[in-house]
Amino acid sequence: MTTELATTNANNMTASIIPEGSFSTVDTSTFDGAMRVTNAINNSESLNDYVRDNDNPTMTVVDIVVTNGMRKARDGGEDTPCEDTRLLLADGTSLLSQSGGIAKSAKMIAGFCGAELHNGLLIRVVSRELRNGNTIKNLEVVGKA
Repeated sequence: MTTELATTNANNMTASIIPEGSFSTVDTSTFDGAMRVTNAINNSESLNDYVRDNDNPTMTVVDIVVTNGMRKARDGGEDTPCEDTRLLLADGTSLLSQSGGIAKSAKMIAGFCGAELHNGLLIRVVSRELRNGNTIKNLEVVGKA
C-alpha cells in the first residue's frame, strides 16, 4: 500500500492520487484544496439521505473524491470492501455513497467530463430496482451549471 501523493493532469483537470490508489479531482497542491479533501473524507452526509430528503434533486457537483472503504454488513454478515465516493457540491456540501454504480459513474464523469467539472456539472441520481429487490444506482449528467 502506498501513501505517496502523485498528481496527474487529464482533460485540463488535476487529479491527485491519494492513499490506497484512490483519487480526487480536487487540487491538493494548496492548503484549501487539501482541507476540502480531508473534510470531505472525514465529514460527508449520506447521498441516499440527501436524495430522499430533497426529492432526488439535480446537484451542482464541482469535485469528486473516491477512496477505498468498508461496507458494514447487514444481518451479522461479514463487512465487505467497497469504494467510498464523495460528491463535493458547489454549496460546500459533501455527499458519501458506497454504491458500486455511483463509484463507476463518478469515475466516468471525472474521466469524460473532467474539464467542466470544476465549473460545476448538474448531476442527478438514477436508481432502478431489479426484480430480485436489489437497486442499481448511477449518476446522470444533466448539463453544465
